[in-house]
Amino acid sequence: KVGFVSFWMKDTLIALDIVYLDEQGRVVSVSADAAPCYEEPCPNYLSSGPAAAVLEVNAGAAAAHGVVEGARLEFRRVPGYPRSTDGVTPPGSAPGS
Repeated sequence: KVGFVSFWMKDTLIALDIVYLDEQGRVVSVSADAAPCYEEPCPNYLSSGPAAAVLEVNAGAAAAHGVVEGARLEFRRVPGYPRSTDGVTPPGSAPGS
C-alpha cells in the first residue's frame, strides 16, 4: 500500500533516522534524529509524500551515507522491491538473486 506514512517513537530505545521510500526505492523524505518518547503525547513523524516502504537506521546514519530526498536506494535480496515501472526486474530484486 502506498500512502502518507506516520511513525512515533513511543518507548523506542534509541534515536533513529526514518527513511521513507517510494515504490522504485527513491527517498521521499527523511525524518532525521527522531528522538525516543517516553510520555504521551509523542510527536508523529510524517512522510512528506506517498511512501511504499520505510527504512529505520541509527540516528545520523542517513546523512553519513548520503541518504537524502531524491536519492535511490538499492536493496539486494528483497524480492519484489523496488517495484519495476517498466516491467524489468531491477538487478538483485528477483527471487534467488
